[in-house]
Amino acid sequence: MSDTDMAACTQERLEDYLTQSGRELQRIAMQDYLDAAARREERLAVVTGADQVARRRAEPGHTRQLLTTVGPVEVSRIAYRAPKSANLHPADAVLALPAHLHSAPLQRAVVHEVADGPLRSAREALARTIGQRLGTRQQKRTLVVGSGRERSERSFLRQWIPQ
Repeated sequence: MSDTDMAACTQERLEDYLTQSGRELQRIAMQDYLDAAARREERLAVVTGADQVARRRAEPGHTRQLLTTVGPVEVSRIAYRAPKSANLHPADAVLALPAHLHSAPLQRAVVHEVADGPLRSAREALARTIGQRLGTRQQKRTLVVGSGRERSERSFLRQWIPQ
């Protein structure tokens, strides 16, 4: 906001602006932290996975998206490679990143909101709280993953989501 906008601003408008700007500032701080972690990541000589395949080739700059309570961020890390084997990213474990798109705090927020009522109400509450809109499918998928339970999506949702 410019000085003239601020001078004519109501408290309500200022609070809305600061809430939105504050969330973006938090997202930028998180992105800066992740970028610094990527710069500090040291190359390992060899990484062996659960498949017992040694990966000696290292390629920095492999990225993945992460949706957090403060917005989307990009995580850059070194990928360790071997022919006919999946890439390994030790930095994912160091940062305790989830295997999927949604961060653990975002998963908890979804589980908390959905447990309190219908998906539509949860979607609106999440939009107010974290400033992001998640679709019904995203909420369901996040809820199943966030539950930490091995069961089908349909049976899980029948048990936990009010119909």
